[in-house]
Amino acid sequence: GSCPVFGKTFSMDIYRDEYNEDFLNEVSFGFLNKKLNLSIEIPVQKSGMAMYQGLFKYCPLDENHSLLIKKEQEYDMCFKRIYRHMQSIRSNKKRTLRNKYLHFGWHGLGGRLGSNMNYPLHDYNPSESHVTRKMRFSGLIKNLSDCSIYSHCMGPCFNKDFDNECFRSLPVVFNHKTKECVILGTHEGSRRRNCLSEYTNGFERCFMPIKKETGKEWPYASSFLRPDYEKKCPPRFPLNDTAFGYYNNSTGECKSAVKGDFVSYEMSFKSCIEGLFNYFGRDRKTRRKKFLWGIWVLEDSSKKLNSMDDIGMCSILKKKPNCV
Repeated sequence: GSCPVFGKTFSMDIYRDEYNEDFLNEVSFGFLNKKLNLSIEIPVQKSGMAMYQGLFKYCPLDENHSLLIKKEQEYDMCFKRIYRHMQSIRSNKKRTLRNKYLHFGWHGLGGRLGSNMNYPLHDYNPSESHVTRKMRFSGLIKNLSDCSIYSHCMGPCFNKDFDNECFRSLPVVFNHKTKECVILGTHEGSRRRNCLSEYTNGFERCFMPIKKETGKEWPYASSFLRPDYEKKCPPRFPLNDTAFGYYNNSTGECKSAVKGDFVSYEMSFKSCIEGLFNYFGRDRKTRRKKFLWGIWVLEDSSKKLNSMDDIGMCSILKKKPNCV
């Protein structure tokens, strides 16, 4: 869509209610192991996603490719914003994919320890604090909008390199704190699911959207993010002291949603936010899952919110409010 989803990341294990950030880490795909004969990447069994290490010396890949892209017109701004900076990045040879259903990610900016082969080389330690390492031309991506544009512009090159149009217009996740941009090599709507077993054999891993407090720095966005998303899209942070409701055409008033049709639960603010994302109702007509809106009210209205663990009433609204 044209708006980002703040805090949305992915879990590789549907059976555990834990935030799994391993999908952003390097996984063993043979490139570093073959070149250096060292096991310094995270095994694919631990993450379910492989990080594509190939970067392009030229994007577009050659003059003929450039002419083809220019004919499409939608990439006109890419020549000035992205392509003119892509003239001196080292290139890796095109490699055959081991499994076409494997989920991929490309680091547009930065990466986890090991991704750039910084010295000294190290073994993966799941308890260590992963530090973002900047890649060449890191100035291309300063914010979420740049990350979305980067994915859009790199689409024709990924398409040609892999001979697969599915690698165009890929979604991204962006870290507000580290400014790390990761292009996800799979469209959420067409991903393969394999959540039947905790120990899936092979690479067709479970890949499910999840929202946890520990993923608060990561918004998920398409490669068609609208430029004015900060003004026209739902905000990153909740709206305090604001009551959502439903507009009454007869009276011209906005009726509070809390006084209407809803279901309430006593829980922490953190649990309310996570629950709203993971809770869904099924539309009987379309049979599609739909995420709901909600309102959280601090238990003691005379106090202010001090922690995400503060207790209050979480109201799950049965339909989307249309006024404030």
